[in-house]
Amino acid sequence: MSIFISYRRNETQHIADRIYDRLLVEFGRECVFKDVNAIPLGTDFRDEIRAAVGRCDCLLVVIGPKWSTAVDDKGSRRLEDPLDFVRAEIEAALERKVPIIPLLVDDAKMPRVQDLPAKIQALAYRNGMPVRPDPDFDHDMARLTGALRRLTRVRGAWRRSPWVKLAAGVVCALGIALLVWFNLPKRAPVDSGKDPMNDTGRATGRDPTGEEQT
Repeated sequence: MSIFISYRRNETQHIADRIYDRLLVEFGRECVFKDVNAIPLGTDFRDEIRAAVGRCDCLLVVIGPKWSTAVDDKGSRRLEDPLDFVRAEIEAALERKVPIIPLLVDDAKMPRVQDLPAKIQALAYRNGMPVRPDPDFDHDMARLTGALRRLTRVRGAWRRSPWVKLAAGVVCALGIALLVWFNLPKRAPVDSGKDPMNDTGRATGRDPTGEEQT
């Protein structure tokens, strides 16, 4: 199970940290990705984020009240920027048909379809849930971790299915066989330098015993 947490630092850092810490306890560090905690020093964080989204089994999108209206330094809405990390993370998950769970914090509402760029409008139809502060935080996180565990069983069972493994094995074997066949050296016909007709007595005027025919 690999869980990716998508959030905006300047709005929901506080609650994203709490969610992350709780998921670490439940699933382990190797299963939960949240940018600054998982990116090795000296690496390109853009590549690391794309790779993490590419291999995740579930994307958690932490949505605060200003999530869809946040602007950059120039006053432009951040979701309109194709290079916005939050938008890029959601796009990647939608393309891979990865389950997405919106987490509504600080009394946020689900974004409307018309409030989202075309490429991530499908987010508006994902079933989300609130994650409230204490005293409700533990209850909400128990609900979330339960949903994630059920998701793990379903996706894990599909991946472990013997039919899936058999089909994958057949495709792999067929691919290897075709690769070997196409790379075999092609043997040209051997030219003996003889006229095939000279191999018979009729062609040379002699019968098989060596006598000339008349």
